[in-house]
Amino acid sequence: MSEQRLNTFILVALFLLIGFVFFHVFFEAKLSNFSYELMAAVLGTAFTVAVMAVILKWQYKEEQKSEYAVHVFRAKLKIYQELLKLIFEMDDDKIIEDKEITIIENKIGEACLVANASLVSMLSQFLLQLKMYGRLYPRDMDEEQIAHFVKYFRENKERLAFNKRVADSEPLNEKNFSKFFVTLDEIVQGMREDLAVVEGDVRELIEHFVDMPFDSYGLIKKPNIVS
Repeated sequence: MSEQRLNTFILVALFLLIGFVFFHVFFEAKLSNFSYELMAAVLGTAFTVAVMAVILKWQYKEEQKSEYAVHVFRAKLKIYQELLKLIFEMDDDKIIEDKEITIIENKIGEACLVANASLVSMLSQFLLQLKMYGRLYPRDMDEEQIAHFVKYFRENKERLAFNKRVADSEPLNEKNFSKFFVTLDEIVQGMREDLAVVEGDVRELIEHFVDMPFDSYGLIKKPNIVS
């Protein structure tokens, strides 16, 4: 139970206790019927107003929370869309430049303001990989890069994303390093889970189109005229 709701329940209980004590003293006193009715009406009105005030205040707080959640969701969606667009544009010419990584770093810094802790940890490792190796996928890593990746993250386990430092996972080595590598597919899935409005694991589905080179079978006509 939230602290706000607990305070509300305590306040209502206090009103009920005061009302009980008042009625007890009130009915013990010797007053006319009219006085009884008048006092009962006054007390009932006061109690009703007090309870309504508490309820309205609680509703206002809940509406504020709901409105805040909507603003945060919109901010997340906007930032995540912009970040993904920058990442795909960075990779579209098959050359990743330093200035492109810097732009990605700035946008990831912005995303850290609204992302959950799990996604922030993934973005952090993803950016580390970009700055050290300039790679989006483990399949693009050469032997020298793989060896460094294994050594670096063995010595800096705290820099692995949360979902990569499972206690019972097998030790990191050159053969299984890809399991510890944060890919673009995982970033997209992490964003979907953080937004919590879409279901399903799409990591493998994203790989289907990302892994396909443009015109890999030489079947696109030149000029490629469409009706």
